[in-house]
Amino acid sequence: MKKLALFYLLFMGIHQMWSQEIKIDSSAVQIDSLDQDYKKRGLKDIFEGKPGRAALYSVVLPGAGQAYNRKWWKVPIALGVEGYFISQIVRKRRAYRKLNFRWHQSLIYDVSTLNYEIPYTSSSQIKEDRDDARQEMEYSWVYWGLARIIVTFEAFVNRHLLDFDVSEDLSFKFNLESSNPNFGSVVGLGLTINLSQP
Repeated sequence: MKKLALFYLLFMGIHQMWSQEIKIDSSAVQIDSLDQDYKKRGLKDIFEGKPGRAALYSVVLPGAGQAYNRKWWKVPIALGVEGYFISQIVRKRRAYRKLNFRWHQSLIYDVSTLNYEIPYTSSSQIKEDRDDARQEMEYSWVYWGLARIIVTFEAFVNRHLLDFDVSEDLSFKFNLESSNPNFGSVVGLGLTINLSQP
């Protein structure tokens, strides 16, 4: 019953909400120039400014974006993630090359005469293992790329957050109002954001 009442108050009473009117001088807005500036932006504009520089450093050298942000404890994490995925690529590539060599040998020689750790009965079994190893190797490249993007994105966002204003002058609070002199008794939810400088 409480949920139904809350649903009614929040969603059914929306038409009774009121707000402050803001008048905007339409002659001061230049939409054409904003559209032209937006169209001129390209991929290289992402790397402008301090956040862009952190992302660029992180793309060029793993952990360099975190070092630029002076988050020294994140540098070994970024290097460790990079090293782990590169070691996976190397390991999976070796496994693929080994199975590829065995498969080529099985096409030339009889499989029963070849001495392997895993007893294969036909070249199709070796081919299946080789194809699985190739798929794992390709997936390891994808995982490395995703990890690289995440580390770069972390450096980019972290630099934005370092420049973000978190002073006590900013306020954000919710108000619950229970009446309005113009409409009688109404329940509403208000949001107050104070962005003025003292």
